[in-house]
Amino acid sequence: MSSFGLILFCSLLFLQDPPVKSKQVKFPREFVKFLHKAGIPLGSVLRRNRLFHLPGVSAISAPRYDATSRPQAMSDTPEHSNGVITTQLNNLPYIPSESHCKPRPVAFRIPKSVHVRTYPDYVILNRCTGSCTANQETQHCAVTAQDAINVKIFEIVGDQPYITNTVIYNHTACGCDCITKESDCDPQKQTWNENTCGCDCIASANSCAANQKLDDKKCVCKCNEAEKHCDHVHKVWDTTNCGCHCKAILQDHCAAQNQLINSTTCECNSVHA
Repeated sequence: MSSFGLILFCSLLFLQDPPVKSKQVKFPREFVKFLHKAGIPLGSVLRRNRLFHLPGVSAISAPRYDATSRPQAMSDTPEHSNGVITTQLNNLPYIPSESHCKPRPVAFRIPKSVHVRTYPDYVILNRCTGSCTANQETQHCAVTAQDAINVKIFEIVGDQPYITNTVIYNHTACGCDCITKESDCDPQKQTWNENTCGCDCIASANSCAANQKLDDKKCVCKCNEAEKHCDHVHKVWDTTNCGCHCKAILQDHCAAQNQLINSTTCECNSVHA
């Protein structure tokens, strides 16, 4: 072989992708078990996608819990669980510190289609949780900034393995936001109040009759007293006039004959009577 041919041959070897060896790609032990349980050889994964790898450094920074800061619920025995071992702590009752609104690590499930197995199934992501102490009834902890993280997910559809790219979002900043939104207000009856995070009625209590009061939620006038049973067979409770009145069908019948209805007997009377 001439020197030119040797140089060309070496150049072609240099341009080729280096062979991927299993020892060059570090997989978590759980992932190898996942493949083994699914009956998929690790070598086939490497051949299908030579660029697949799991980085050693996560893009998500989350604090770790030590043995003294184990998260506890009010009850360590969920109603749906059986055989849970509960340790009663002989501590003096105390008032716990408030968990204010901020990003916290939670186990987040990777979105997937039906009948699809994935690795990983869950990942740790920061999510905005916690209390908005001053306005607990009207505000909740909401995300205000987040990072979009590109990750590779291993999927098994039937018995076929695939590598897919997806984007997951890690919350980085939080704030207290109104639970009710301006779009929840009825523009015909309500106006948005940013200070109270609620919808204010356009109408006032003065617009209701003396025997009525304003319903602040529905912004309609309602009777002061509860609905009553009407003893007269031809009468029903009238929510507009807040009393027992003759049925509408009887009133329409009298009106069609150009007669007045007797409010006591619900019978039609002549106009000239």
